[in-house]
Amino acid sequence: MKRIVSLCLAFVMVFSLSTSAFAATSRIQADAITINDDTVSFLDMHHIEREKLISVEAETGSAKTYIYQLTDTVRSEIIVEEKENSQFLTIKEDSLVNTLEITNDGRYILNGNVVTFSDGEVLRFSNQDIVMPLYAVDTYYTETCPYGTVRDYTKFVKSNAEANISFGTAFANITLTAFTAIIGSFVNPILGLSTSFALAILTSFQDYDPHSQCASYKENQYVHKTKGSFVTIEKSVLMYDMELWPLANYEGTSVNRIAVVNKNWTRFSK
Repeated sequence: MKRIVSLCLAFVMVFSLSTSAFAATSRIQADAITINDDTVSFLDMHHIEREKLISVEAETGSAKTYIYQLTDTVRSEIIVEEKENSQFLTIKEDSLVNTLEITNDGRYILNGNVVTFSDGEVLRFSNQDIVMPLYAVDTYYTETCPYGTVRDYTKFVKSNAEANISFGTAFANITLTAFTAIIGSFVNPILGLSTSFALAILTSFQDYDPHSQCASYKENQYVHKTKGSFVTIEKSVLMYDMELWPLANYEGTSVNRIAVVNKNWTRFSK
């Protein structure tokens, strides 16, 4: 009888442990994550696209791990912890592990080093071609111009430049997630930044000099040479010509990108 009771207790313990182990770790598929998830929204705002999220792992007593398939070759596991004045990310991509702290006042701290920028030169020119009671209803980004060709956009608006962006970590040791978030802060943020483009930049930088910890950047903005900002009464187009270098002071082999901001406008109803 004692043996039967002992066996029953053993079975109960096994099932109890199994249940506890199952409850300790759970995985939520990405399609079950609502748009109201604050962490997903935060990462999306820093150019880690929500469409690349594949699942979330949650362990009892631990922070959630957000798993992204950033490109065909890069899978990223991200833990985001909320601190008093920042969001603290722990990022794992294969054997690479980075920490990235994004403070409420806009600083980026990569692996304990503050990412620093030189004083970028900004040239501003007034280019208000049309003044009318309009409001934007649709904004989208393309790599080609919806009106004419790239060669038609030669009327200069302004330029931005950063001669020395110091990451404090060699490019060979930077995860794609951290790199995307950081360069997305100075590659004109309104354009957004796809992880595939960020990977092309990072790979080019690593190939040129994997030990480099600095980059530089220039951006010129143009509108249509004869039409100006508004190519039609209801459409404005602004072209960005961007270039990034793997060293400070615009040295090394650069990477270029053309991006076009398209806005469809409509009149206020009277």
